[in-house]
Amino acid sequence: RWYLFFLIYIDGKSDALLNGQEKYVKSRVWPATGNPSCEWIPRECTDSIKVEGEEDPNAEVYQRMDAMEGDIGEVKTALSRIEEMLSKIVPKDDDTPAERS
Repeated sequence: RWYLFFLIYIDGKSDALLNGQEKYVKSRVWPATGNPSCEWIPRECTDSIKVEGEEDPNAEVYQRMDAMEGDIGEVKTALSRIEEMLSKIVPKDDDTPAERS
C-alpha cells in the first residue's frame, strides 16, 4: 500500500521537482511510449538492517532444522538395521517356494 501512496505523490509532483528515483519510477509507471512496467518494485531482493544486539529471528528455525537433521540420521540408521533384520527373516520377492525346495 505504501507504493500506492508513493505513486500518487510522484504523479502530483512537477517533473522538474522529481529526484532521480522518482523520475525512474515515473518513467516506468507512466512511460512516454510502450507499456507500463512494475520492474521498479523490489521482489525477494531486499536487504534488512541488523540492529546491534538483535537476535536473528530465524535462529530458532535453524536450531530446529539442525536437530531434525540429527533425528533424520538416527531414523535412517534404524531403518537400515530393520531392513537388514527383515532380509534375514523374510525371503526376497524373487525367491519362489519352488526355488527354496
